[in-house]
Amino acid sequence: MRKFADTPMWNAVLNKKMWRMYLGGDNVSEEIYISPAEQNDLSLLPHAYIETAEFDCLNSEGEEFAKRLSACGVRVAFNPTSKTMHGFDIAGCSITSDALTKRIAALYAAFYN
Repeated sequence: MRKFADTPMWNAVLNKKMWRMYLGGDNVSEEIYISPAEQNDLSLLPHAYIETAEFDCLNSEGEEFAKRLSACGVRVAFNPTSKTMHGFDIAGCSITSDALTKRIAALYAAFYN
């Protein structure tokens, strides 16, 4: 959040606003489904596909969550995209095409493996 506080498309200011809207104010609930990443034991979570953008305020959170899931025995397909920002997939380019291929492969593996 500090490193990419003012990036285009998504940034720390918008993220803070999103959480206020999502939670219905500034009060944080104890409900575990609000943010599974906040839990100590992630072992009961399903397989995951996590994709991060290089220039994104959520980059390090995504990477850390992937590592924690994996350490708890959860199967994780992690795709850290390079030279990208949050929402990069609205552009039709080879990076987007590659990311879509990886997303489809992860879904296929989740349903058929």
